[in-house]
Amino acid sequence: AHLQYFKNLAGVFQEKYSLIQNLSKPYIGILNYDDIFFKKHIASKKTKPFIVGFAIKNPADFRAFELRPNLGKWEFSINQKYKFTLDSLGYYNIYNLLAAVSAARLFGIEYQDIAARMAQFNFPPGRLQAIKLNNINFIDDTYNSNPLSLKCALDAFGGYTTYGRKILVIGDMLELGSGRQEAFHRKAGETAAKICDILIAVGKLAKIAADRACACGLSRKNIFTCKDSLEARRMLFKKISPRQQDIILVKGSRSMKMERVLGKA
Repeated sequence: AHLQYFKNLAGVFQEKYSLIQNLSKPYIGILNYDDIFFKKHIASKKTKPFIVGFAIKNPADFRAFELRPNLGKWEFSINQKYKFTLDSLGYYNIYNLLAAVSAARLFGIEYQDIAARMAQFNFPPGRLQAIKLNNINFIDDTYNSNPLSLKCALDAFGGYTTYGRKILVIGDMLELGSGRQEAFHRKAGETAAKICDILIAVGKLAKIAADRACACGLSRKNIFTCKDSLEARRMLFKKISPRQQDIILVKGSRSMKMERVLGKA
């Protein structure tokens, strides 16, 4: 198993690095210097391709400093000089912004103009959006779900400050391949037990997460299982009855139609 793991890592690196080696003119690559696959293989700027790097943890051409969450947004500086605000709960989206800044600077766009546009940027619906419905606080991450995106959402949810309850509504993560989906859902349940007060699991696989959350200490009386998202909506509003100070994260694979929990068709 360990040998296969390292073979998979090698394959991922080879695939990523071959893209860089086969760049066409003008041979410019923009890389995440925090990515373990590139950490020891960053090309010199004196050779082809010309590599521009962005990072949070490591030295880079465009590095984020002084990261601070503030009312559902992230505030930080780039290269300890230029102030940026990102309207997102997700820490991982800072990397996306850094990549965009790197590309914009290559085209000569000024930092002030980039920062102004980024401050106005709104993510598409269903991508970790903090919204209010009937005076109830939701985090709408219903567009899709996979192990990495769920981890990112749960990290953001865990760091969210509220004086009420944290209610997690998760649907099945699908299309993960046989033999792995159960393990991924058990891991999600372990994380959920640490950060939420109430868990609503939607689907057969999500029930695995619910059972694991219970085994990890979340009270069974605070765990609910549903066959579909419409049942989850009824459970949420008729039995749990969210209050104004609560925060509710809703997430699941596209085919689970988790947006119906929010009353969307």
